[in-house]
Amino acid sequence: SQRGLVIDRALPMATHPDGVFETARRVARELARRIEAQTVDEAVAVAARHAPGAPLLVESHPLLPPELERFRAAEERAPPLSNLPAPALLDALAGEHVVARLARAAMESLAAESATRLQAMEAAHQNTERRLGDLVALERRLRQDEASGELSDLVNGLDALDER
Repeated sequence: SQRGLVIDRALPMATHPDGVFETARRVARELARRIEAQTVDEAVAVAARHAPGAPLLVESHPLLPPELERFRAAEERAPPLSNLPAPALLDALAGEHVVARLARAAMESLAAESATRLQAMEAAHQNTERRLGDLVALERRLRQDEASGELSDLVNGLDALDER
C-alpha cells in the first residue's frame, strides 16, 4: 500500500459538510466493535489537508492507542463534577475524543477535495477564457481578411472598367 500503511478497512467519505459527523460516528462505531472483539490494538486516520499554493498534504492522526500526554493538566485543580463512575466517564470521553478526531480528519479531507476541485474549475475557466480570446482574435482577423479581399476585388474591378 502507499505510504507504508496497511489499510484494514475503507469506508465511504462524506460528500457534504452535513455528513461529516455521521461519517465520523460510523467509523467510530466500527472501531469500537473491533476493540470489543479485541481485533485491533492500533488505529490511524489518514486524511488530506489543503495548503494554498501547495500540493495536498496527507496527514495521519493516531487514534489508538490514545496519546494520553495530550490530556495532562497544566496545573492541579479540582476534578469536574460528574454523576458517572470514573470508568464509564473515561469510556464516554475517549469515544467522543475519537469521534472528534475522526470528524476533524473527515472535514479536512472534504475541504481539501473541495479546494482541489475549485482549483481545477478555475484552471478550466482560465483556459476557456484564453481559448475564447484566441477565437475572437481569429474571427476578427478572418473578417478583416475577407473585407480586405472584397475591397481588393472592387478596386480591381474598377481598374478593369477604367481600362475599357
